[in-house]
Amino acid sequence: MNINKLSDKEMQYAVTGGAQNFREALAKKQSRFMGINIDPNTEIVVTCGSTEAMMVAMMSVCNPGDKVIVFSPFYENYTADAILSGAEPIFVSLRPPSLDFNVLELEAAFK
Repeated sequence: MNINKLSDKEMQYAVTGGAQNFREALAKKQSRFMGINIDPNTEIVVTCGSTEAMMVAMMSVCNPGDKVIVFSPFYENYTADAILSGAEPIFVSLRPPSLDFNVLELEAAFK
């Protein structure tokens, strides 16, 4: 590909929700894989990386006042995503070196 021959449109970032041809390809593949018809304009979500994907997922499934279990240590955005979704993060420690957790601590987090 000769970069000097690309148009201005080809040099721009894709729209935030994903380029139309990309969403159509995803819908076609997933429709075939899942055996259902998927609309690329209303049933496909494209995000700008995993941080945005996590926020979309949290805002999709969390209601204000929900509790979200966060295993600690954790990725810094897990707490913020829970709070921004209206949920309350509940921390459960992972214990080194095997990073296992105390079952009683986990059970207490659900109460």
